Amino acid sequence: MFLCSTSLLFSQDQSNYESFSKKTTFTQFELTVPLKGNDTYGEIDPNGNRSNYIIVPDGISTKFGFGIHFEKWIGLSLHSGIDWKITPKLVSTPVYAQITLNPLLGYDTRLLIQAGYGHSFAIGRGNLNGKYYKARLGVTTEDDLGIFIDVSSYGFAVKGTEMGSFSLGFCIFVF
Repeated sequence: MFLCSTSLLFSQDQSNYESFSKKTTFTQFELTVPLKGNDTYGEIDPNGNRSNYIIVPDGISTKFGFGIHFEKWIGLSLHSGIDWKITPKLVSTPVYAQITLNPLLGYDTRLLIQAGYGHSFAIGRGNLNGKYYKARLGVTTEDDLGIFIDVSSYGFAVKGTEMGSFSLGFCIFVF
């Protein structure tokens, strides 16, 4: 009798243990394609093919981030990666902090809102660097996969043109 009553007094409360064991960190992998207007839209090339695409890809970008989150709803993270743009022949490396808002839209879909601020460095262009800004809007699924549109500014100019991008991409969150 004494053994049974003392074992109940010293048992663990499982609900408190689960709240302390939740993982609060996450990683984010992303792949984006910068887009640009087609300069030859409507023209016919020497082979007789007409250029029918209004928007065309202009490079590729990949980034990785690590941060903390609260219930997948809000997060703060540090990111870096490589951005390659074909037309201006630019390869840059942004390093930035990002805030993420990810509220539920429905049962398994979340709205993805992200904003970032940091510094970007052009590779192979001497001392070309600037303040990096980005904004993103998209959706994520219950599997933590997201698709988004992204606007970014590198904070420097190449041949008199301010560098930035409008991109379409997807990301994977690992919570």
